[in-house]
Amino acid sequence: MLGQVWTQSNRESIPPGTFAGTTGGISRHIVCLHGAESHSGWFGPFARHALATGVWEKVFATDREGWRGDVRSMDSGFSWIQACLERARSSGGAGSEPLSRIDRRSDSKIDVVATSWGALAALAFFFDGPVESWRQVESLHLVAPGIFPHKKLQRRILWRTVADSFTGGGFISGRLPLTLVPSDFSEQPEIISWIAADALRNAHVSLDFLKVTAAFQKIVRNRVIPGSLVPDSTNARPIVSFHVPSEDPVIDLPRTKSLIQQSGADIIHYDSRRHGLLLQHPDLLAKAMACQKSKAGGIP
Repeated sequence: MLGQVWTQSNRESIPPGTFAGTTGGISRHIVCLHGAESHSGWFGPFARHALATGVWEKVFATDREGWRGDVRSMDSGFSWIQACLERARSSGGAGSEPLSRIDRRSDSKIDVVATSWGALAALAFFFDGPVESWRQVESLHLVAPGIFPHKKLQRRILWRTVADSFTGGGFISGRLPLTLVPSDFSEQPEIISWIAADALRNAHVSLDFLKVTAAFQKIVRNRVIPGSLVPDSTNARPIVSFHVPSEDPVIDLPRTKSLIQQSGADIIHYDSRRHGLLLQHPDLLAKAMACQKSKAGGIP
């Protein structure tokens, strides 16, 4: 599995008096789950800010396998999440080291941050995956989750797919365009330019990917009911928090907020009009996660 690991050696400087990343032999790690268009590299700015808080020792981001991260079934989507969590539970693990060679005896504590499609998949896995998979995971942070896609985006994808089909693409080739543009993710020119030049950015998915996405959306929409995400007193599952912008051209933000407000989970708002909070405000996201951990007593 391809991906990246950021450690204290490639962080910004840690302010004096902050937590050192380990205590009593227990390491604290972050697992990052990327979206449909993005990949592990998009978590770089966030990882450096998260490590700079001094709360975490390592940040793991693992790319989905297959054609540009394509997902052909719910099982493959869930397996990706399970493998990411298992990797971080271990005490070792270089970026290219196979999972089978990593020590699985670690007592690492884990926090998960998932964005867009990754946030949708993580929430579906939260409800329908095995409880044991969340062992040692303390919190789940869902950034602009793709529970309800924006209607304008849906229409754009449909019409572009139909148009591409006339020239052998679209439904004919099985490569369905996502049609997002760099300015959907950020208002900052330098970030827009970086996304536009990203050769690894995924611009197409398969029909199976869209079917799996619809299945995940159905799970989440049916399972998010009043009180369904209130912290579990048994600590069998992580504390769930949502991070959302003030506007979003990719997801239907009003419907998304309406659904999650009844769940009992925390909602953290950002003064941003774009979908890519991860790139546009990595510092604020890292600080919000560290602050929540401090309030919950997760760090000494």
